[in-house]
Amino acid sequence: MPLRVLTTESKITDGAEARRWIEQNVPRGCTKIHDRPLFWLDIIEPDREAIDWLAGYFHFHPLTIEDLRSPNERGKIEIYDGYAFIIAHAVFIEGSDMLGGPHHAPDQHAGHGDRPAPRRTPQVVSRSDPTDDLICNIDSYELHAYLSRNYLITVRDAGVKLVDKIWNEVDNHQDDEDPHPLERGPDYLLYRILDDTADTYFDALERTADQIDYLEDTVIDRPDRELLNDVFTVKRNLVTIRRQATPMRESLNTLSNPGNAFVHPENQIYLRDVHNLMTTVYELADTQRDSTGGVLDAYLSSVNNNLSTVMKRLTIISTIFLPISFIVGFGGMNFTRFIPYDDPIVFWGLMASLVIVPAVMLLWFYRSRWI
Repeated sequence: MPLRVLTTESKITDGAEARRWIEQNVPRGCTKIHDRPLFWLDIIEPDREAIDWLAGYFHFHPLTIEDLRSPNERGKIEIYDGYAFIIAHAVFIEGSDMLGGPHHAPDQHAGHGDRPAPRRTPQVVSRSDPTDDLICNIDSYELHAYLSRNYLITVRDAGVKLVDKIWNEVDNHQDDEDPHPLERGPDYLLYRILDDTADTYFDALERTADQIDYLEDTVIDRPDRELLNDVFTVKRNLVTIRRQATPMRESLNTLSNPGNAFVHPENQIYLRDVHNLMTTVYELADTQRDSTGGVLDAYLSSVNNNLSTVMKRLTIISTIFLPISFIVGFGGMNFTRFIPYDDPIVFWGLMASLVIVPAVMLLWFYRSRWI
């Protein structure tokens, strides 16, 4: 069975052993385990057997089990008797390994009430010669979590490797002066996961900022069909970021509110920090969406300007040929009363007018700045 358990004393990575530990230490159907050890149960790529065991042993609400069986749900938080059920999404850039950005956890030697370290903001990287993979898609992975005062249960795809990173950091904790992360509460582990999840949004926004910067530089010089496709790709990416960030921000607001039964008061400040980060993500996504709309407007304006330029040139060519056509037509009439065709002066005068008239018109257009 694809599950593992991490406690303050040990970890169990074998699925059968992990299931045996749960069955020996956790009463069946118990969602309030105040007299039991703290633990983190991580279920990876759950199959039908794993979900059936989780539903049958913990007696979680059927609606939460249905969400596990039917992925691609909207992010949310639901409060039940003794636990909270959370669905969050981490975004990733096509081709990335989903390890997440650098972790910005608070100082491990600081008190629980200390504010976490300042978060970096997305930086736009100038690309004078962007690589071919600059314009790429952004997608999301889904993460489910059950949070109680004594345990955290995560259910996820194997692609959400940021959970593996947090797992390894907690497992390798060896600072005797600082309490084990689990002793700070399962809600602190959830904060660490959501904090790294927020980093994935900043990584994605950095990429979209690069993409918009590239589009703004090229929209005037190369307003072609390929560039239009790139603009719509960036717009889809921003829609993905905004669609996943909105419910996650709402869930963090609920978790960080004072009086939440599943969050220790000393950990609420950390969750509020992540909530502020997701608010920043939401605002940045809106700003970048407006910038992308400006690029699209510039593209359409550039196309219209090019069309106007082409039509102006065609009009100038047509205008130049109008007097030439008149001269040729008038000179070609078979009425000797008007034109002495045998006179060489008349003949060469007509030939010269075919050259002089267009030249004078071009000079006039040039001096009038029509061309």
